[in-house]
Amino acid sequence: MTYEWTQEPYWGKQKPPVTWEAQVINDTLLALEGLTRQQEDEIEKIAKQVSEKFLERVSPASVKNCFSRLHKAIRIYFSDSSGRLTPDNSYSHPTRQTREHIGCLLIDTPDEIKAANQGLQRQALDWKQHNVTPINNPDAIVAKGREMLETALVHHRGGEFASYLDLSVSLALLAGLRAGEILRDAVLQPSSDYTVMLVEGQAKTRGQQRIYEMPTLIEASNVLEGYQILRETFKTSD
Repeated sequence: MTYEWTQEPYWGKQKPPVTWEAQVINDTLLALEGLTRQQEDEIEKIAKQVSEKFLERVSPASVKNCFSRLHKAIRIYFSDSSGRLTPDNSYSHPTRQTREHIGCLLIDTPDEIKAANQGLQRQALDWKQHNVTPINNPDAIVAKGREMLETALVHHRGGEFASYLDLSVSLALLAGLRAGEILRDAVLQPSSDYTVMLVEGQAKTRGQQRIYEMPTLIEASNVLEGYQILRETFKTSD
């Protein structure tokens, strides 16, 4: 079943909840209707029920993502324009400077799961810090990236086939971009001799539009030329 708050305009590039999760969230939204800040006990009961339903389907390490999507759904469903947000059921968010439904504050990942996840994150960070393998010859890797990119550029300039595989691998290395960014989402513009501007498509921005100046490991003009060829060669609109 599709719900109004799951429609694409609300979520942009962020994926809306899958079917089972959307059902849980929609039930929660309906349960919150009519409740106010004075009914904190009722909302906390709903929070416990929601947590149990999420944990039936996902691991404790992943449940925070479910609550993140729930919070977004609450903001959509109880928006100013919906007529459902009132002074009695909302609070002023301390950093966003907007009013939100009280459910965003009272329904969240349980504290014990947050603490356990933070412990796992600290363990993972500690492991990374003590198990890092340095690159013995980084210059050779950069040189290989330059070779792959410049060979593809020469082929394209000569009217020959420029391998989108070589282009994508070399550009991901030379501009420090994720595969999904270089192949599909990133929008690059000129900046300086050894930097480009990433004006759109950076991963993990939680829907916020940001612009970053990105260093390139070789001349930015070659990176941008390869980027344009890759966009012409490797179509990802579908």
